[in-house]
Amino acid sequence: MNAPLRRHQVGSAVVRLLVTALALGASADASLAQHPEVEISWKRSDAISLEGYRFLVWVLVDQQPGRRVSFRVDVTHHGGATVDDYSLFGFRHVGPTRREQVFYWDATEDDLDDDCEWVELRLVPESPGVTASDQPFRIRIVDDDGAAIDCGWGDIPGGGGAPPGAPPGGGPLPPEPESEPEPGPGPEREPEPEPEPEPEPLPPPEPPTAAFTVTGATCDAELCRVVTGADVTFTDTSAGTVARRSWDFDVTGGRAPSGATVRYAWSSPGFYEVSLNVAGAGAESTASRVFLVEAADPVGTCEPGPYTLCLRESRYQVRATWTHPDGEVLAGGVVHAGTNDSGLLYFPSRENWEVLVKVLDGCSFNGRDWVFLASATTLEYEVTVTDTTNGETWEYGNEPGTSSPAATDTTAFPGNCDGEPEAASPEPGTTANRPPPWTAVEDTSEGGVVAASPLLLQEGRFEVRMEWSTAEGLEGAARPARPDTVDSGLFWFFEPDNWEVLIKVLDGCWFNGHYWVYAASATDVGLDIAVTDMMTGDVRRYTKSPGLPAPALTDAAAFPNSCRP
Repeated sequence: MNAPLRRHQVGSAVVRLLVTALALGASADASLAQHPEVEISWKRSDAISLEGYRFLVWVLVDQQPGRRVSFRVDVTHHGGATVDDYSLFGFRHVGPTRREQVFYWDATEDDLDDDCEWVELRLVPESPGVTASDQPFRIRIVDDDGAAIDCGWGDIPGGGGAPPGAPPGGGPLPPEPESEPEPGPGPEREPEPEPEPEPEPLPPPEPPTAAFTVTGATCDAELCRVVTGADVTFTDTSAGTVARRSWDFDVTGGRAPSGATVRYAWSSPGFYEVSLNVAGAGAESTASRVFLVEAADPVGTCEPGPYTLCLRESRYQVRATWTHPDGEVLAGGVVHAGTNDSGLLYFPSRENWEVLVKVLDGCSFNGRDWVFLASATTLEYEVTVTDTTNGETWEYGNEPGTSSPAATDTTAFPGNCDGEPEAASPEPGTTANRPPPWTAVEDTSEGGVVAASPLLLQEGRFEVRMEWSTAEGLEGAARPARPDTVDSGLFWFFEPDNWEVLIKVLDGCWFNGHYWVYAASATDVGLDIAVTDMMTGDVRRYTKSPGLPAPALTDAAAFPNSCRP
């Protein structure tokens, strides 16, 4: 019994909607018939703007529209101009009783020697009954960096030099004259509707300062902590003018989100640096925070801390001590950068990365978990790796004054693989195949190492490229890992989470007049490393053959010309 009634109600609603639509259409037609067609145009056709200056741009209506008139501004760039060279702010509409609208034009101040840039502005109506003048508004941007050149402004269509009253060589235009008086009353007609209040003018653009808040994680001044799979909300709280926005969650692949509020959840434990980049008013700003993501269902009981590194879903605990030259024994600190398998330790300063350590799953090969460790130091240290599920501990160390040997311990932690057979492996530290030494040469050849992308150190002065090769003839280009400091960086070969080589370029000019190159490889592949001083063009090249890992590379006599003024 209810079905016919429901159909009747729907039908009535449709009729009412049709009647309403017809009434609205009739009202719109009546409004157009009641109010005249109007034309919008620029107040002037030509202007000159010096970089860093502002002036007003006026849009005129030939008569009172009697309704809200909307339009847009299309911009065409010439002479190499881009959207980064200017800002145009203002409302794109005119009220019912107004005959003008004003924009702010700001020419971006930059350090580029970019003469002869100009833009062309055209009005495009977006309301019915409105037309636009064909005359564009051309603005020439006068560069104040470097010597002035003849740009041939007279060759610009519709050009002819600066507008009347513009100062020679560009600069702000003189104040605009008062607007034309309102026309006298015409024939008697219906009373005009009450004018809608005009919004306040937009504030002038300001360079942004990036900032964001975090919800869903526990944060202190240095670090935020969260578990895998937990949603974290990030909200942009940047100050200033934000025209573009981009978030980076320190993961490979995927499209960078650009919303003012975004949510993200990590699937793998490790350290991640979240950054927000904002741009506007010709400037950019970036804010960042580091997150420690822990396993939601940990395998072991490792508790991360300033001197404790946890790997493999918190199963393995890594700690280190090092000995100062004066004999004091100190704890090695954990670098806030790492993956589920790989981590870094520092001493004595957080910016000076010393030890790269990895715990890898080798169960499918020999039924064991493997420990790979490399250090670019000659200091005495001891690293302990503990399986927190059973207390088993392995120790690795270096004698003072010697280049630290690398460890590729494929015999560590036997019996930790459920159902996997154990296979025989050579004992760590065997001398059956001694580690191949590094070969260091000054490279003067035109060819060189061609890597997928270089690692830049010392604020871009030194470029590091690397290639790897195996005894079976395979080879490839090494890729820089995401984390780095001014003097330290990492490379990976096969997977982004499996870091292979730690390399540093240190400023030793104060000590012996050289820049130093230190490197440590936690791998047994062959390496070809090229380090280039981009200022002098000098290249230092280091190679090793496939086999057991070489000891740490500690070249304290590299780049003798780089310290000279």
